[in-house]
Amino acid sequence: MTIEWVTPHWIWAMIPLLLIGWWYLRRGQRPSSFRNVASLQLWDRLKVVAPPSNHWFTLLPVVMLALLSGGPRLLDSPKQKEIGWNRSIAGDLRLDLHIPDGLEEIQIQSPNKPAVSLDFETYRDKTSIWLPETPPDTFLRIRSEEGERTIALPPSSKKTRVLYQGESPSMNSLLNALELEGWIERANVGDPGADPIVIGPYPNPTQSEAPSTLPHIAFCEDGQEIFLPLIDPPLPGEPLFEGIDPGSWTVTTAFAVPEGRPLLKSSAGLPLISRTASGFAWGFQPDSGDLAGRSDWPILMIRMLIELSNTEISDVSHSQWGFRHFTLVCTVLLTLILWALNGIALWPFLLLILCAVFLGNRTTDVAWSDLSKRPAQQRQSVSFPMGTRIVFQESDPVPPPEWLHSLAEKGLGWTVERSTSGSRQPWRLTNRIVPPGTSIDVFGDIPEGDWKLTSPSGAEEALVWPIQKSEPGIWSVIGPDGKKNSFLIRSPIPVTLALSEDSSVESLFQDPRFKTSLLNSSGTLPDPPAGSVLAWQGQTLPEKTLTELRSWIESGGVLFAVSGDHDCEDERTLEALEEVLSAPLPPMEDQDLDMGVILLDLSGSLIGESATTLLESTLAILDTSHTALRWGVAGFRTEAEWLLKPGTPVSSGTAGLLEGEIRSGGGTRLGSALQQITPDLRQHEGSKRLLVLTDGRTVPANWTEIGKNMAAAGVQLEILLIGESVDRNAAEELTRSSGGSLDWAATTPEALDKISIWIPEDLPGWKKTTPPLIQNEASPLVSGLSAPLSLPRQILDPGESDSSLHTATEVWTDRGDNMILSSHSSGLGQALLWWSSFEASRLGESASPLIQRLRDVLATASGQKAQREIASGLFQSPNGMTSLGLERNFGEVATLDPAVLSSTNSQLGELALVSAPGMNYFKTEEFNHRETVHWTTGSLSGIALEFKWREIESQPWLGISSTRKPSPGGQPWPPLLIAAALVWISSRARQR
Repeated sequence: MTIEWVTPHWIWAMIPLLLIGWWYLRRGQRPSSFRNVASLQLWDRLKVVAPPSNHWFTLLPVVMLALLSGGPRLLDSPKQKEIGWNRSIAGDLRLDLHIPDGLEEIQIQSPNKPAVSLDFETYRDKTSIWLPETPPDTFLRIRSEEGERTIALPPSSKKTRVLYQGESPSMNSLLNALELEGWIERANVGDPGADPIVIGPYPNPTQSEAPSTLPHIAFCEDGQEIFLPLIDPPLPGEPLFEGIDPGSWTVTTAFAVPEGRPLLKSSAGLPLISRTASGFAWGFQPDSGDLAGRSDWPILMIRMLIELSNTEISDVSHSQWGFRHFTLVCTVLLTLILWALNGIALWPFLLLILCAVFLGNRTTDVAWSDLSKRPAQQRQSVSFPMGTRIVFQESDPVPPPEWLHSLAEKGLGWTVERSTSGSRQPWRLTNRIVPPGTSIDVFGDIPEGDWKLTSPSGAEEALVWPIQKSEPGIWSVIGPDGKKNSFLIRSPIPVTLALSEDSSVESLFQDPRFKTSLLNSSGTLPDPPAGSVLAWQGQTLPEKTLTELRSWIESGGVLFAVSGDHDCEDERTLEALEEVLSAPLPPMEDQDLDMGVILLDLSGSLIGESATTLLESTLAILDTSHTALRWGVAGFRTEAEWLLKPGTPVSSGTAGLLEGEIRSGGGTRLGSALQQITPDLRQHEGSKRLLVLTDGRTVPANWTEIGKNMAAAGVQLEILLIGESVDRNAAEELTRSSGGSLDWAATTPEALDKISIWIPEDLPGWKKTTPPLIQNEASPLVSGLSAPLSLPRQILDPGESDSSLHTATEVWTDRGDNMILSSHSSGLGQALLWWSSFEASRLGESASPLIQRLRDVLATASGQKAQREIASGLFQSPNGMTSLGLERNFGEVATLDPAVLSSTNSQLGELALVSAPGMNYFKTEEFNHRETVHWTTGSLSGIALEFKWREIESQPWLGISSTRKPSPGGQPWPPLLIAAALVWISSRARQR
C-alpha cells in the first residue's frame, strides 16, 4: 500500500498546535502557593486532590488530528498494476503481464486437472497471453525472479437481459432463439433485476427528456433518407464484421445515423451503422430488403449483444472503501476512543468533529475549465479531496483514461453536462481519411453561410461542396458556425513501371490515387514495399530485380503483370515472373497464333443450302472461340482474290466485314487459284496451312503436279467438301499428291463439327470471353465491389498448364471459367496477373468502367496490406499537454512500433506506443500540440483529432463512461479538525 496526502499544507498546522500545547503544559508547571481553607464537607476534607496531568502524550490527539487534516488515503501498491485482463466478444481472455523482474514460467491450473505450462513471448518486459473461455475456479501461477504469485481468472459474464421495444418478426425470432439457448433473458418494462440492454427505435431528436443511459441497440426511423444504399465494406480489422460481407446486403430504405463512430457506410460516405454513447445505432431495420432471409446479420447482432454485456473494464486494482476513506475512518475511531475515555465533557470537541465530517461529506464540483487556472500541482488528482466531482461540458477535451481511472481509484467522480440547446446532430464529414481525388461531402445539421477550406500548406479558399482534392496532407474545413473538422488525404500509391515501348498499361494509372515512375536501370524496387505497386508488361528485368522480387512481395509489395501483348523474349524474366505469379505467362510468339489461309469457293456451283453452309462455316472459323488469330482469306471463281492477306490479325469484327464479300456466282477454277496463292504461302513466314472450302466441282487441271508443288512449298492442304452433292475426284487427287486431308460435310452443323477439329479448344492464344464477368466474392480484393461489369473482349489463353505449379486464385472469370484476373498471396503482398491487354481492340467498347474497377482492385491490394485505418484521437491532460491514443485489437500485443507524428507543415517526432495491462488502447507520452495529428506506426496509420466528450462513449475501447459518482463518505473538513485540536488542548478533559 502507498499513502497519498490530499491537503498536505494543513499538516503545517501541527507546529503552532504543538507550540500552543507546550504553552499549556508549561503553564501547568509554574510555581504556585497553597492556602489551607477549612471545608464544611467531610468528604471534601478526606478526598485527595490529584495535580493536573501535564504529560506530553496528552497531545497525541493533536498530532493525529493535524496529520488527518492533511487528508491521507491509502492506495494499492503500483506493483499490483502489473497484471490486467480483457475479454473478447467471443469470451476469450487476454492477460497482460508487465513484470520487469524477468518472467520465467506461466502455468494454468483448472479444477481437477494438472497444471499446464503456457507458451509466451516477452517484448520489452511486456507479455500478453490469450486463453479460451475457462471453467470457474481457474488460476494462473506466475513465476518470476521476484517470486511466485497466483491469479484467479475472472468468471464468465452473467446471462444478458434484453428488453425489445419493436415489432420486427425477424428480431423477435432471433431473441426467442437466443433465450431458448439460454444466452439471454427477455425482460419487460418495470421488471426488477439488472439493467437490460434495450433494443428499439432510435430516440427522437425533438424529445425533451434526457436520453437513457441504458446500453442499447437502436434503429433509426427518420432523418436523412437513403433509398437502396450501396454499402461499402467495413473497415479492416473490425471484429464485429469478421466473416460478414455487408456489401452483398440489399436494403430497401435506410437513414443516416446522426451520431457515433461509423462502423458501416454507404458508398456516399453516410453512416449506416455506428457505435454510439450507449451502444449501437442502425440506420435500417433488420428485415429491410433481403435481410429477413439472410443468416449473417443475426451474427452481427449477437456480437453487439456480447460486447454490450461484457462491460467490465480491466481497471487497475480497486482499493477498499476503508483505505480510500482512511482520513474519515481514523477521525471517527479517534473520536470514539476519546469520547469513551472522557464522556460528555468532551462535547465541544465532539461537535466540531461531527461538523467536520458533515461538511466533508458533501459533493464538491470542480469545472474542468477551471483546472487550467489552478497551479500545476493542484491540477492532478492527488489534490482533490474525497467527494470531488469533475464537471465536463460536451465540448471539453477528454483527459487520458488513466487520469480518469486514477480518479475512480481514489473514490472521486466526474460527470458530463449535456447541452439542452443547439443542434443534436452536428455537421460531420462523410470521410476523414481518403485517397487523392475522392469526393467528400457533409451531412447532419448543415449551417448556412460561408464555408472555408484550409490546405496542408495553410492556404485558405472558399469551399464548395463536395470536396475533391488531390494534395496529400491534413485539410481543415471551417463551417459558418466556427466549428472545425479535418480530413486526411493519403499520399498517392507509388507505381513503378516496367513496360515495353508500345505498352498501353500506363493509361491504367492515370488516376489521382497513383503516382508513376519508371524502373531505373539498376532495377531497384520501390521502398518501402508496403503500399507500392510494380507494373510489368514486356520489359526485361535486371537480375537484381528478379532476385529481390519475391521478398519484396512478401514484405507487402504488389506486382501487377499483364500477359497480353507483351514483347519480352527474355526467358529468365518470364520464368521468374511466372513463379511469383503462380500462373502461366506464355512467350510473345505464342500469343498470336498464325492459323494459315482459308480458300473459299465463290463460284456459281454453290447455291442454296451449300452456299449457306459455306458462309456460316467461314464465319465460324473467323468468329471462333479463339479470336485474334492470324489468317489469310481468299476467294476464287475464275481466279483467286485476296480478301485478307496471310498473317492478318482477325478480331471479332472481321467476320462481319467479310460477310458481304462472300457471295457465290461465276466460274470455278480451283487449280488456277491454287497455283496463284502457292507463291504467297511459300514466302509467308507463318503457318502454311491451307483450308479449302468447296463443293469439289471445278474445271479440270493437272492436280498431281499442283499437289506436288504445294508439298514442295511446305503447304499443309486440308479440303472440306460442302453440300449434299459434291465431286470428290479433284479433291482426292490433290490430297493424295500433296499429302493433305479430305473431309465432307453435308450440312452446316456437320461443317462446324469438322471445323472444331481443325481448331482445337486447348490451343493457346487469344480467346473470346463469354459474359458475364463473375467476381470471386471470397477474394478480399473485390469485397464490396458488386456492381455489374463488362468483360474484356479477349483474354489470353495459355492452353494447358501444370496445375501443381500454377495455383493462383481467380479474382475475375467469365461464364466459361476463363481467368481474367488472378492473384497469388505471398507473405504480406499480392502478385496479380491480368490475362488480357489494354489495347482498345482487346478490351472492347465498355473499357472505361472495367479500367475504373481494376484501379479500385489495385488500390485495395496495395492499401489493404499497407496502412489500414484504426480509431485514434488526442487526449488533453490537466496540465495542457497532449497525448495520442490508438485502438488496440484483441489479438495485439501490448507494444507497437514507435509512432511517427506530423501535422500541417511540421514533424512532431517519434514517440513510443504502449498499452497498460488490460487496456484496449495504446498511448504515447505527452507532447505539446493540440491540432490535428497524422500518425504512422508500422503498417498502421490514421488521423487523430482531439477527443470530445460528446462523442467519447462511441469509443468503447477507451473504457470510460460519461458519469461516475464519487464514493460516499467524503473527507472531514481540515479547518474544523484543526479547531477540534485547539479545543482538545484547552479542554479540561485533556488535563484529567
